[in-house]
Order: sequence, then structure tokens, then C-alpha cells
Amino acid sequence: MSSFLAIYLREMLLLKHRLKRQLLSMSVSPFLYLITFGFALGGSVRVGGREYLEFLIPGLIAMASMTQAFAISSEINSARFYFHAFEEFQAAPVSRLSFVLGETLAGLTRAFLAMTVVAVLGFLFGVRPHYGPFLFLAAFLNAFAFSSLAVALAMLVKTHADQALLSNFVITPMAFLGGTFFPLDAMPGWAQQILRFLPLTHASRAIRTDAYGEPAQLAPYLILAACAAVFFVLALSTVSKARDWGPPNAGSALLRDPLSGPGISSRPPLSGPGSSSRPPERAWHLLAAPWTGLASPRGPLNGPGISSRPPRGPRRVGRLRRPGGPRPVPNRVPRRNGAP
Repeated sequence: MSSFLAIYLREMLLLKHRLKRQLLSMSVSPFLYLITFGFALGGSVRVGGREYLEFLIPGLIAMASMTQAFAISSEINSARFYFHAFEEFQAAPVSRLSFVLGETLAGLTRAFLAMTVVAVLGFLFGVRPHYGPFLFLAAFLNAFAFSSLAVALAMLVKTHADQALLSNFVITPMAFLGGTFFPLDAMPGWAQQILRFLPLTHASRAIRTDAYGEPAQLAPYLILAACAAVFFVLALSTVSKARDWGPPNAGSALLRDPLSGPGISSRPPLSGPGSSSRPPERAWHLLAAPWTGLASPRGPLNGPGISSRPPRGPRRVGRLRRPGGPRPVPNRVPRRNGAP
């Protein structure tokens, strides 16, 4: 449990350090949507007998909980590829359940922070929907599902640039086709059947139903809970495979178990004839040689490629001179013509 809290607090410290920028980033897209669709279409379009802003705010809450929960994948990739934090988690006594749970709840925190921003913007635009417990339950299940999916996909990508492709092909189409900006009843029948497989469709439906003050339906919550459970198990599986494969760069694979890496045996040294009596800590020197500059073609007494002599300093070239001033001129007596 302490390892789970350590991972969660690490993400919260990063969020606290960039809180102002994050709040500004979370408010830009909802503000533009409210300006564009709310003012331009709010007075002339009515959905289900209600104003368009009343229809739009619950959809923006569902979309914000999805996008910000999935945004934790970018933080995981940055820590994994640039700061090598995942290698530290591999060396530390952190279970895969603690890692996935800590990162997932960090995505949940970001999602609820984005929902608060959307609710404040809606209040400023004069929209005051009903915020009941079922609205927060649907938002929680939606954010938990996409945060778990973000952890799973972050462990599968090989480079940081691949994460942008996942966002473009998964999150962006779902944000516009999941019932955020228009009701699904306006779509063709075959399109409605396809869009019902999207988790955001059921999240928008459940959040909008509670925001209207209508009785909640059980089906959207069951579907969201099933998606959250599947994505969480998938995240556990991908983190386990990432631990087995090691970090993306092969050179740091030795950091996982230095005494049992490639070419190094973790068994104690034998003391019989024909065996080496070299102490087991010599393996640390073998590992440190490529990075510390101790590798040398000489050194038969210390193993192949290891020299026990200290490294030489730079060779001095030329005559020594004083640290400052001109070069001294020797005192010589001039010779006369014909003098011996």
C-alpha cells in the first residue's frame, strides 16, 4: 500500500508543480466549445425540448473525464523514455498492482479536476444542471476505464511519438462520435449500432440522464464497470510484460539484476581446481567498466579487459613555461669579431 501511495504522490507532486498550466489547458477546449456551439447554436437549436447548452454541458463533462484520464499516458511515457522512472520502479519493491493502481488514480484525479473546470464554465454561462451521485458515479467509472486503458497502452508503445497516434485514432474520434455534441438518434441505424460499442457513448448517456434530473438506468453503469474491469486487467498484463522485457534501451537491462545479467552468473564461485577464486563482487567491476572507463586490453591479473592501474593523465607536450608573463631570455655576453 505504501508503494501505491508513493507512485500516486509522485504524480500529484508533478501536477502541483504544473497546476496553473494544467488548469489553463483544461479550460481552453471547453471554453471554445461553449463559445462556438453554445452562442452560435444555443438560441436556435433545441434538443429534446431543452436548450442546446443544457445538452452540451453533460457531454463536455464526459469528454473531459475521458481525455484528461487518458492524458496520464503521456506522463507515463515521458517518465519512462526520458527520465527512466520505470526502471526505478523495476528495481524498487513495487508490485504491478501498486503501479497500475497509483497511475490509474492519478488519471482519476486529473479527470475530476477537468470536470470541475467544465462545471465552473457552465455556471459562468448560466447552465446549472443537476449534480447527483449517479453523475459522479458515471464519471468515476468512465475516468477509471480510460485511465486504465492509458496505462495499458503506455506500456505497449515503443516511442513517445506513437502515443500521439493512439490519441488521434482512439480518443479524438470517440470525443466527437460519442454523443458529446449531438444526440445519437440523428445518426443512421447502422452507425448507432457501431457507436453503442464506445464507452463514452454510455458515459454521456448516464451523465446526461442524471444532469436532467431523470431516474438513472442500470445498463450504462454495468457497461462502464465491465469496460473498467477489462482495461484494468489489461493494464496489469502489459505492465507484467514490460517488466519481463525490461526497458526499451538494451544497455539499461543490466540494472534490473546486476549479478545475473547476460554473461554473468549469480552462483557463488567454485573453489575447486580449474575454477576462479575471484570474489563475486568482481561482477560489479565488469558492469561498471563500459561506463567508468576502466576497460583496457591489458590486465591479465584482473580479468579480461580490466586494468588495475589508475588511468594516465594527459601527456605533456613541449617545454614548461611560466603561468604568466613572457618567456625568460637567458643572459648571454655578445662576442666580438675575432674573439675566441
